Amino acid sequence: MNTTIVHRMIRTFTGYGSPDLGKDDIGPNKADWSFFNRVSHADVIQEHELLEAAERFHKYRNTQLPSILTDAGLIEQKGQVSSFLLSMKKQGERAKRMLQEDNNRRAEKYMRESNGDTVLTNTLLSRKNVFELSELHSDILEVKKNE
Repeated sequence: MNTTIVHRMIRTFTGYGSPDLGKDDIGPNKADWSFFNRVSHADVIQEHELLEAAERFHKYRNTQLPSILTDAGLIEQKGQVSSFLLSMKKQGERAKRMLQEDNNRRAEKYMRESNGDTVLTNTLLSRKNVFELSELHSDILEVKKNE
């Protein structure tokens, strides 16, 4: 499964109409409309969004999902819906975990850089004679040792 397939599926689903059109049991409900509409209008679906899509599609698995998957040309039998959702959920969980790990690494990097900048700024501001180069040179060396 790839994101292109799921994106096509979501576009098919939102193509049935918004919940404001008054058509019962066709298309996403009001709670899901904003997510599905946003994703359908995007150029691509991000891989980490597969998890949310699978969770939202789960409630439609016995009603609309078989016809959506059939209309989009993704399954041939109704029995394949559960396995399709499960693989989409697993792929989304994996991608979301990787995204979270990347975000944590970035946050740690920014925190280290921010701490280094703060130490350097405080050291430079605490100097007695700001124009004396020898004092500046020793302060910078001390900051580099502390990092």
